Amino acid sequence: MVGIGFYPSPPPCPAKDTRAPPSTEEGGDMTTDPNAIQPSELDQLPDRDPEETAEWQASLDAVTKAAGPHRAAYLMRRTLERAEEPA
Repeated sequence: MVGIGFYPSPPPCPAKDTRAPPSTEEGGDMTTDPNAIQPSELDQLPDRDPEETAEWQASLDAVTKAAGPHRAAYLMRRTLERAEEPA
């Protein structure tokens, strides 16, 4: 009999996650690499180049001041689109 004597009962089996992975529309990532960094995790990483980040932020501040927040937001969207293009 399991659990009596010298042998403890085996631990319960973890419940199998039957949920589908989130789609990209739900903010998920369709990658199958379990070690891949998810977009929601990027802001939790240490900044590898704070000086470069400060330069980008200063440039964005200058655009916002000179051309307004809509122009700055447009430039950020275009920059993000370009960053996602294949090399």
